[in-house]
Formats: sequence, structure tokens, C-alpha cells
Amino acid sequence: SVELRDLQRAHRTHSTDYKDLYAVEYGDPSSWQPLDPCRTFGHYTALYGFGKTQDMMSIRLVVGSEDYMAKNNRYRHFVAEQKLSRQRIEQVNTGSHCFGYAKYVHRGDGCSEEWRPVIAERCLGDEVGRSKATGVQQSSAGSQKFQVTYIHAPMGVRSAGLDDASKVVVDESSLLLAPLQPEILASANLEHHEFLEQARQLEEDGLDEADIVRVLNERLLAKTQRRREAEAREGRQPTRPPSPISLRDVKHALRSAHR
Repeated sequence: SVELRDLQRAHRTHSTDYKDLYAVEYGDPSSWQPLDPCRTFGHYTALYGFGKTQDMMSIRLVVGSEDYMAKNNRYRHFVAEQKLSRQRIEQVNTGSHCFGYAKYVHRGDGCSEEWRPVIAERCLGDEVGRSKATGVQQSSAGSQKFQVTYIHAPMGVRSAGLDDASKVVVDESSLLLAPLQPEILASANLEHHEFLEQARQLEEDGLDEADIVRVLNERLLAKTQRRREAEAREGRQPTRPPSPISLRDVKHALRSAHR
């Protein structure tokens, strides 16, 4: 800690304050920094002084576990960094980002097409064409939009003078998401999740996907109505009703449940 280093710089290593604080920090799991297995002790000479002084350096052997991770925030951060370094970009598949391929048109080459690797994101700003019938972000042509980041940014895009030259908005017809079950296609509306979890049971009851959409939206509407009535009794401003559950949301929920 800073306090312990200050006492050491003040040459008070034999004082009671130093010894007491040293004992406390020595026993604190968060005081121990994990060593990267890819490095040698020579790499840590500048950081921890291995071999520079006559002082004995302490090394503790600990079995990494979830319990130890909760006690040592340094180890928790170390595990997160190791996990990130081992993840390939082709494996990105979260609710907000997904690896895939986007169509790129070479305007100066007869409009030839090329599929380039990208990281796709939800296009949250595209609310103009949102369909009330499906509740899905749509363009004027009725398809969903995504913002993509080219892993290898096209030179033509870079020369356009954009602030973030590698990011463009594409239509879903110009995007191929790589995972078998892209998490980015799941509904972003938290109020939908409670009802989409019921889709599998409704399917087992014999309902087809269109009927499931209808039943879930009826339940969503009923919950919204009860909430608005409660808000009216309390004299509060009624909250904005959520967008309806779409057929796309139901299809994704059923595929996830079947995995």
C-alpha cells in the first residue's frame, strides 16, 4: 500500500507501525499480485526488484478458485485479462456485439461485392422505421439495421472523413452473423424477457409461433394495463407502454430454449 511504502522510504521499517501494517497486508489476499506464466522473473525485476536487493522476496503458491477470486481483486482482474486474451474475435457473441460478415460494395470497381469481417452492434439510434406491429427496429424497406465495425476498415470509408471511419450502418440483408444462435438478435427490451421465457411452454401446449406472439403480447398488454391503473390511482404520470413482442423475438427465444 501507499502507507507501507511511505514508511519504508522514511526508513521506519523497524517501527511498530510498519510491522503491524506489514503483517496486516501480508495476510490480505488482495495484496498478492498473480504472476503471468508467460513471463520470467527477469521481466518482474523492474516491478518488484527480483535480484536487485538482498531482501528476500515472498512468493505464495495458491490454487486459483472462485472463492479465492472473491477474496483477491488482483487475481479477479488477472483472470479477466487472461480470458480476454484467449478469446478469438470470431467467438464474439454477446447481447450487444457479434462477429459476422458485412457486404462491402466497391464503387470504383463496377460495384463488385465483397463480404468483409465485422463486429456488429445493435443500431439503437434507428427508431424512425420502428414497426408497431412487430416491435423490431426496421428501415424503410422493413428490415432491421445494424451498426458494424469493419475489422479491416475499407480505404474508401476512411477517406470519407467520418469521425469513426470504420463504423457504418447496414441493412440485415447485407449482414451475415457468424454464430448459429446470435445473442444480438434477442429482444433488447427487458420487459419482454419475462414473457419470452414462457414461449417454450406455450409451444409444448400446441401453439404455433404466430399464436405464441399473440398470447405473449396479450399478457404483456395486461401487465402494462395493471401498472398504468396503479399509477393512475397513485396520481403518478403513466409510464410509456413497451413495444410489442415480435415474431423474430419469439423465434429467437424458442431456438435458445431448444439448445
